[in-house]
Amino acid sequence: MSLLNKLKGLNILRITGGFLKGRQVKFTGISHKTRPTSSLVRQAIFNTLGSKIKDSAFLDLFCGSGIMGLEALSRGAKSTTFVEWDKTLCQNLKVNIDTFKVNHQTCVINRDVLLYLKTLISKFDVIYVDPPYKTRKILEVLNLVLRQNILAQNGLIILEHDNSLDDFEDCINQIIVNNQEYVLHKTKKYGQTYLTYVGRN
Repeated sequence: MSLLNKLKGLNILRITGGFLKGRQVKFTGISHKTRPTSSLVRQAIFNTLGSKIKDSAFLDLFCGSGIMGLEALSRGAKSTTFVEWDKTLCQNLKVNIDTFKVNHQTCVINRDVLLYLKTLISKFDVIYVDPPYKTRKILEVLNLVLRQNILAQNGLIILEHDNSLDDFEDCINQIIVNNQEYVLHKTKKYGQTYLTYVGRN
């Protein structure tokens, strides 16, 4: 029996597509701040990405359980970098990576996302940002991602958020105005979840 199976409070998600389809992503340490992306939203994201996911470098910020980055690998991404400040979630993620035998395609960073981004020079094809809802951190991260110029030429940034920030749309538009080589593609709503897509002009 694996370490995760021995732990109480075990949470399980399933990968919805690709060579790992149906496999269980197990994790513990869930709190009110850990909000795994639903299967419906995940499928919507990967349907939107389409062939962009193939051979891509995927950056999963505030990765939590790691379900998004693992599903990206399952669906054809070349590599995933996971960034998460919670040590327990990172330990859980490493167990799942070992189980799926995708160690050679992954990097797990146990660090504050903003601090990590400030030193980042690598470029990524897909950058997924899913911080805790009801905070302005998503705006800070988007601003920093654009300033650091880490999105590949034909890449896409995906922001998962709710509608708790009244000025969210205005703030996003202002960030884009200040970084004119980028463009806001669209925002889609799935229940209480919103997905905003940003790319290069």
